[in-house]
Amino acid sequence: MIGATLFLLAMSAPQCEYKLSHTYQTVSAWGITSSVQILTQPGCPWSIEEEFPWMRILSPRSGTGPATVTFKAGPNPSPISRTGYIFGYAGSKSEPAFQFTVIVFSR
Repeated sequence: MIGATLFLLAMSAPQCEYKLSHTYQTVSAWGITSSVQILTQPGCPWSIEEEFPWMRILSPRSGTGPATVTFKAGPNPSPISRTGYIFGYAGSKSEPAFQFTVIVFSR
């Protein structure tokens, strides 16, 4: 070969770090629809889940890269405050990579 050059290009997966715009939110007893931002590098996969019937993730439940997640914390009829969590997972990991706490005050 005359004048041919061979280039090798190595591509690596992004180094993924996961943070939240804020890690908790306090809510009046009447409940709220709100959001939290997932801060990560483009291409980094994540998924989230809630484990309480009075709290719902509205959108999105999974994605790649940074995103804004909307959730609803229902009203608290109890005389005792309650605490719920949104757990975030990196890719296919089984242990949470991040956690968001919601505290709903009592009436």
